[in-house]
Amino acid sequence: MKIPFLGGIDVVVSNLTIYELDVASSYVKLGETGVVIVASGTTCNLSMNWHYSYSTWLPPIEISDQGIASVQVIMINFTNS
Repeated sequence: MKIPFLGGIDVVVSNLTIYELDVASSYVKLGETGVVIVASGTTCNLSMNWHYSYSTWLPPIEISDQGIASVQVIMINFTNS
């Protein structure tokens, strides 16, 4: 990503791992352009590595950080078509 007059930011997410996926209820149906998957009461636990670096030419410096994140996602209703 570029920020005008300041420089750019590089963001990387790697080793994304889903280690638990729970679905309370779901169903599949045909939609107008494909298959529709409807899930309710869904939770997902995942982990990832992340890294970012910010560089600017005025003055020429670089700021960066990295780490590991564990995330729990809770979805009440989810539809994918």
